[in-house]
Amino acid sequence: MDGPRIERIEQSKLRESAYSALRGAFMRGEFAPGTVVSLRTLADQLGTSMTPVREAVRRLVAEGAFVDTPSRKLEVPPFDERRMKDLKAARLALETLVLRQAFAAITPADIAALRAIIDRPSHAGAGPVPAPSPDAVAGQPAPPPVAASPAASDAAPSSQSAQASAVGSASAGPNAPASLSTSADPTDPAAIPTSATPTTPAAGPASSATAPASSPAHIPDAMPTRRAIDLEANHDFHFTLYRLSGSEVLLPMVEALWLQYGAYLNRIIHQDAALRLEEHAHHREIVQALSSGDLTAAEAALRADIDRSFGVLLPPD
Repeated sequence: MDGPRIERIEQSKLRESAYSALRGAFMRGEFAPGTVVSLRTLADQLGTSMTPVREAVRRLVAEGAFVDTPSRKLEVPPFDERRMKDLKAARLALETLVLRQAFAAITPADIAALRAIIDRPSHAGAGPVPAPSPDAVAGQPAPPPVAASPAASDAAPSSQSAQASAVGSASAGPNAPASLSTSADPTDPAAIPTSATPTTPAAGPASSATAPASSPAHIPDAMPTRRAIDLEANHDFHFTLYRLSGSEVLLPMVEALWLQYGAYLNRIIHQDAALRLEEHAHHREIVQALSSGDLTAAEAALRADIDRSFGVLLPPD
């Protein structure tokens, strides 16, 4: 079945498991703006009754991830330039505050943990092109081609492998479905398909408030894992850093922003522009600045990371 993918959940703690599965999927960019799904579809794919899914969806509606429609279907809010600009401004402000608090508490062991996330392989033998971060954009020179290993040819043709590597994308094309996590960890790459209908991403900076819908494409089995792992690394880096702040006020706010940002991330990762920056370019700058005790440089690298992500879709200020 085409569409975003979702794994059946454990039958204990159904309410929280269903919420965590769907919330994690949003935070990793599994749903495109304008995606429409039904409660029954989600319940079937989660392997549970409608009740826990209904309660999970109610929470996600309150958090701005879904909106109800007159047909009783659920829709991811469509692309909206003003909304995206607001999310960008909010992320820049709040994540800078969290970084400052983390900077005051960070230890050499914490820096080593961040480096380990950057250095871990995206996927053994998959794809010839390094996978850029979701906070990567146009305007950067494309990396030199790297010969694909034999294992890469088992995943997809080389052109699809290159596209799959874009910001951790496992897409076989601009409308390809994504792999959704269903554990409490929003970065678990396990996947089973659903029948959600994503919106076609626009190429280059967006100039309109909405994007037309299109039929989703089939995705090879090996590619969702590649995409999920790359997005996992991006998520892990940011939140490993942010949790060092210990803020019980700011962290939930940042998580809520990422929840709403996820639909835009889905469009970002399908843009050719996202292929043009090495995966962890700004992450390495952040770690270097933290190692040197340079808060100003760390903030600048974080802002650049966020700016470039949104710059894939937003026109220049």
